[in-house]
Amino acid sequence: MRVIYFFFSSFQTFLEQTKTKFSKNYKGLNPNKITTTVGLNIGRIDMHGVRLNFWDLGGQEDLQVLWDKYYAECHAVIYIVDSSDIDRLQESKEAFGKS
Repeated sequence: MRVIYFFFSSFQTFLEQTKTKFSKNYKGLNPNKITTTVGLNIGRIDMHGVRLNFWDLGGQEDLQVLWDKYYAECHAVIYIVDSSDIDRLQESKEAFGKS
């Protein structure tokens, strides 16, 4: 499995940025309306005969036990951390290492 790390210092999610960039008709959400993922968000992008499925999993501690159930069926992991909260970077690294 390939792991790609991204660090963002805003509330705009990777999924929103990806949908805006690769979908002609998708205008994107107002960044002020984007909040922390709680639970699961699903995104799908069809491009050049290829379908990309994204599962945006919440990072709250009680949801982390679900992460490995999604890893088994995936081809890559894009792990995103809000870098504006320096204190949580180490916590995030440890949480990802447990999965």
